[in-house]
Amino acid sequence: MSPHGLFVGLSTLDFVWRVQGYPRPNSKNVVEQREVFAGGPAANAAVVFAALGGRARLYTAIGQHPLSRMVRADLDALGVEVIDAAPDRTDFPAMASILVSDPGGDRTVVSTAAMGMPDIGFDASLGGTDVVLVDAHLFRASLEAAQQARTQSIATVYDAGTWKDGLDELLPFVDYAVCSEQFFPTGTADHSAVLRFLAEKGVRRRAITRGRDPVLWESGKLRGEVAVEPIEAVDTLGAGDFFHGAFAFALARGDDFPAALDFGAKIATRSCLEFGTRSWLQTLSSDPHPSAPLRR
Repeated sequence: MSPHGLFVGLSTLDFVWRVQGYPRPNSKNVVEQREVFAGGPAANAAVVFAALGGRARLYTAIGQHPLSRMVRADLDALGVEVIDAAPDRTDFPAMASILVSDPGGDRTVVSTAAMGMPDIGFDASLGGTDVVLVDAHLFRASLEAAQQARTQSIATVYDAGTWKDGLDELLPFVDYAVCSEQFFPTGTADHSAVLRFLAEKGVRRRAITRGRDPVLWESGKLRGEVAVEPIEAVDTLGAGDFFHGAFAFALARGDDFPAALDFGAKIATRSCLEFGTRSWLQTLSSDPHPSAPLRR
């Protein structure tokens, strides 16, 4: 049976531009490539979960603006079951414009994040769900989903990008916090302090991704590192989101914590080898490379 994941959080409409070098102030630049995709931490995680062969449901706010329909159409085409908690919303969707620098694949994101998004709660069934992932952009929905998951003994993953108000309330209901290297709660100054802070908040298993550097992890008194394969990146956009989606997939199929982190790192690395956040997904079912997991 395919793993079943529920993803709660932000979906955006992403405009992605590949440019030669980083634009100078007051300059005009012609793009080398451009794409338009659905994006957002929870949405991208759901996309890769579905591409790996899982059943992915996304609880989000999209609405009926003409641009919002593009978000919905992309997610539908990728096999993500969308639960729109704000179907009558007529405002613009959340949007982002992303510059991807060539060479190197570094990305710069200008985003509305959750600005103007409705304060939605969580109103969906967790029946049959193996793992819940929240990104805390739609905070009340993320909190309520995590609370319900805890009552039903369903593992909850928090995609911790940057510190947000209210996280003190959410973290006690998180089983796995996988943080970016920019995640620094108030009063913490280094990664050891971040991991200690999460442990004190009751997060049982904690990890920090650090780009090309090894992933740091702790589980109880155990700790370790997961290596990241060195590559020449083409585009790093969405790599963290795809890490979380693959990590959730691995947990749902029964991998232990370090193995799930390793799986997430491999998938995130692969996502950096092509421009954009879509074409590389085809390699999940066609690439025979033994270090890269295939579609189940």
